[in-house]
Amino acid sequence: MANLSSSKKMVRKIATRTARNKSHVTNMRTYIKKVEEAIASGNADEAKSALKEAQPKIMRVAQKGIFHKNTASRKVSRLARKVKNISFLFFLCFFLTLLGPRECQNVPYSVRGRAP
Repeated sequence: MANLSSSKKMVRKIATRTARNKSHVTNMRTYIKKVEEAIASGNADEAKSALKEAQPKIMRVAQKGIFHKNTASRKVSRLARKVKNISFLFFLCFFLTLLGPRECQNVPYSVRGRAP
């Protein structure tokens, strides 16, 4: 337990700062989960709009010094790549259905959307 008045004050400040940082991180994780749920559902438009909402929240956490800016950039980059991939896979699966089953035989199962 702190004895000096300055150390008591620092304990109070740290508790306040921790609570504030925790709320920012929780808020950011909520927006990340919304993007990941939209990606899991396969809805490209919903995923794009969720990413547009999540990106400022993630960068705000870095701006406030809770996360390093490279960590925030990495999170945004990975989410953006996932959103881009579902858009591409949707187009590719649509195109492959036009080709027919014979032309799809050499395409990997992960692209066709079926498990082996």
